[in-house]
Amino acid sequence: DTRGDTTLYELFGNDYWGRSMYSPSSHKSWRPLTIMSFRYLRAPRGGSKTSTLFVHRIVNVLIHATTAELVGNMAVLLFPQVGYPILLKCVAKLVFGLHPTHVEVTANAANRNHILATLCGVSLVDPQLHIVLVMLIHVCGLLCSETFLFQVPAIFITLATIQRFGHSTNQKQLSFPLLPRYFAMAMLTAAYLLGRWAMDTLSIPEGLIRPAENPFYTFAGWHRAVNYAYVLSIHVGKSMLLDPIGFSHEYGFECIRSIEVFKKDEFWKGPMWEDVRWTVPLVLAVFVVCLGLTCLQRYMKHGQERPLLLFLVYCAWFATLFPISGIVKVGTFIADRIVVASTVAFCVFCARGLVWIFDTGTKLHWARDKRTVYALFIAAIMTFYAYKIQHRTRQWMDSLLLLQSSLVSCPRATKSHLEISKVYSGLYPEEFDLKKARYHLEQVEKIDDNYCDVHHQFAHVAIQEAKVFEFEERLTKAITCPFTMEGAANLWRRYWPVAIQQEYNKDYAQAQMRFQRYQSIVEAKIKEAEEEKENASTLQQQTLSSGGFASEL
Repeated sequence: DTRGDTTLYELFGNDYWGRSMYSPSSHKSWRPLTIMSFRYLRAPRGGSKTSTLFVHRIVNVLIHATTAELVGNMAVLLFPQVGYPILLKCVAKLVFGLHPTHVEVTANAANRNHILATLCGVSLVDPQLHIVLVMLIHVCGLLCSETFLFQVPAIFITLATIQRFGHSTNQKQLSFPLLPRYFAMAMLTAAYLLGRWAMDTLSIPEGLIRPAENPFYTFAGWHRAVNYAYVLSIHVGKSMLLDPIGFSHEYGFECIRSIEVFKKDEFWKGPMWEDVRWTVPLVLAVFVVCLGLTCLQRYMKHGQERPLLLFLVYCAWFATLFPISGIVKVGTFIADRIVVASTVAFCVFCARGLVWIFDTGTKLHWARDKRTVYALFIAAIMTFYAYKIQHRTRQWMDSLLLLQSSLVSCPRATKSHLEISKVYSGLYPEEFDLKKARYHLEQVEKIDDNYCDVHHQFAHVAIQEAKVFEFEERLTKAITCPFTMEGAANLWRRYWPVAIQQEYNKDYAQAQMRFQRYQSIVEAKIKEAEEEKENASTLQQQTLSSGGFASEL
């Protein structure tokens, strides 16, 4: 789709990775507008891969810079009475532009959909925008990324707050002019959801959610609630520049250890009390509730609407983290790209806090004499984060550095060990080291012996070490792994016709015996998989039939 080898009709029928939306292997990530940006905003045909990637990254940088500009505008709209609006706008842009979590959506071209969706969301908070443009941008947001759906409530609340307090206190306006806009956006969102539901493309198939990538997905009950509350707290911390786990491009199996909850009969002796991490979401929830009650009390007793509305604006943008709360079915576990929309509110309110001392309306007269020192302090903070994102960007632009940084934050991340093994086994000739490649593969099996992807890479290393028997055994296991089946099958078809021929192999007779044995194993696995699929299909039909009978009753 990105190369232009398909028609636009096919493009709109495929997911983000080029599979049909109706394919069982599709993740149902429908982002046609983002795909079109890759298709038409690229280097000329015939150019090198390096030049194409460079153009994609430049496009991401421009989109991010445009979003930062709009975040600055949003800060001025939310706080119109600040004595230094230009300073507020500049600081908001800087904080957003230098936020460390944005590196993943800027340096990694594949994550463009998240920054595009945020661009559309921030564009819609301007009350002066014509309704035709509102509808057009809203549709673009829906076609860029599914995450835009969770920005809609934040857009509504932000618009109402700006409309209410976007003028002097003596000229407050009600938000009735926004009703047509609200209605249009609500109808477009409902139509989008209804269409995806009718086509059965709303959620990812459960078989594609793997423990190696989302280890908490299988949790249930109180165990699930506690662990996903901790995951949500991690994302909140990342949004507010408080990263408790460090940077990694993959946070998968064994990267974040689960919190073991107590048992009913051992309430005070359970392992949960030894793991203090469960207190993090609890403290966060208590703080948010107390702050909300304080704002509500000020409104009820003193009629102060502004603190309550600003509190709701902040919470609404952080509610864009809802997909990783464990309530809905998603394949993502922890990722910097998920927090981009929530950082909008943090950057706006952080900028307001950083420039409050310059506001002519402040009563802290003692602080006015320290403006120069305070300005230098802000400059030092910005310089620190500029260096931080420069370092992180350099890691994202080099696969080896990226994987090494991932293993620093997540030393037990199976997927990172597997990927770095590929680097050492020949992906980068200058880093070729089969001992290191095998070491990382052995770590994968020690951490998770059910991670079947490792067999294909083991076969690749074994054949280079001339370990034929190990290669054949690993290749057989790889071809029975659904995630490496296609690549392993191609290697199988290239290897065995040569290995069992007398003219190529002196021990062809033994090779033929091994081939027959391995082939019988593969056929048995295929038959077993077909039986499981048939049983699942039968069960589904029985469920549908019983559901239809129940509806008739």
